[in-house]
Amino acid sequence: MNSEDRSEIRASVIGIIASLNEEMLILTENAKPIAPDCSLGRLTRLEAMQEQELNVNRLHEAGIRLNRLQYALRKVDTPEYGICLECEEPILTARMKLMPETSLCIRCANELSTS
Repeated sequence: MNSEDRSEIRASVIGIIASLNEEMLILTENAKPIAPDCSLGRLTRLEAMQEQELNVNRLHEAGIRLNRLQYALRKVDTPEYGICLECEEPILTARMKLMPETSLCIRCANELSTS
């Protein structure tokens, strides 16, 4: 991976982190508990609680991705960035541009997901 690719990935990661932070602010607001005295009908209240639970799960997933992206941002200029943790072969640059937080090549990721 050349320095131009690394610069492009760094800029992409910074943009993704910014949009993820905005999304997490909205999810945090939407994940707040539903007040028991909220004057909703029974079904509407259940739907609101289900939506709140979905937002909590999405917030959790967004937090995990944010941590991985921040780690990738710290590592993008190091020699080990873009090297598969499993087989230690270079990860395709196109994959790194699409998923800058990835630490596995396509083959290893597929093998781990099927086992």
